[in-house]
Amino acid sequence: MQVARLLAPGKRRRTEATARLRALAIVDGAIRGEKLQPGDANLRDLSRQVAAGKQLHDLFPGLTSVNFAAEGNGPSFSLRITKKEGIPVQLVPEGSPDTSVVAVKRVDELGFYNLGHKELAKAVDLTQIKTTAVVRYLNLQQDPDYYKQVVIGRSKFNRYSQNAIVRIREALEETGVGEMWRVYREGHTK
Repeated sequence: MQVARLLAPGKRRRTEATARLRALAIVDGAIRGEKLQPGDANLRDLSRQVAAGKQLHDLFPGLTSVNFAAEGNGPSFSLRITKKEGIPVQLVPEGSPDTSVVAVKRVDELGFYNLGHKELAKAVDLTQIKTTAVVRYLNLQQDPDYYKQVVIGRSKFNRYSQNAIVRIREALEETGVGEMWRVYREGHTK
C-alpha cells in the first residue's frame, strides 16, 4: 500500500499520506452510503492503523468490495451488482432520505414508457379528452418519471410510464376529475 510507504519512518510525507487517506475514506464512505467527510481525528486514526500494518480491506471494506477494470478506449463504466458477493445493496425509491444513488438501470425506453395516450386513458378509466385535461393539470409531461417523447426515425411518440397511472389515480381521489376538467376547459375557451 502506497500510503504505508509514505508513512514510513524518516519519509516526512504525512501530509501526502493524509490526502490519499482522505480520498480513500470518502470513496469508501460513498460506496457504503455515508455522506460524511472524514475529520482530522479520523484521518490520524487511519494513519496510525496503516502504520501499524493494518490491511486495506480491513480499513476500507466498501472500497475493496468494488473491482475496477479498464477495458477498451475512452470513458466507459460498467457496474455489476450481485446478490452473494461484495457489500450489501438495498434498492430504494429515488429521493429516499439518507440514501445515495449508485446506479439507475433503464435499458428499454419503450419498455418503461409503454403507454400511449389512448392506453393511458383506458387504464385510468377516463375519456381521452379528460385524460388530456388531467395530464395538463398535473403537468405530467414535465416529469420524466411519467412522460417522454420517444423519437424513432422521423416519428415522435408521446409515451407514458406505469407511474403516470398511479399519479393520475391519486390525483383523481384527491381532487376529482371535475375540477381538472373545469380548469382545462377554461384554458381552452379564452
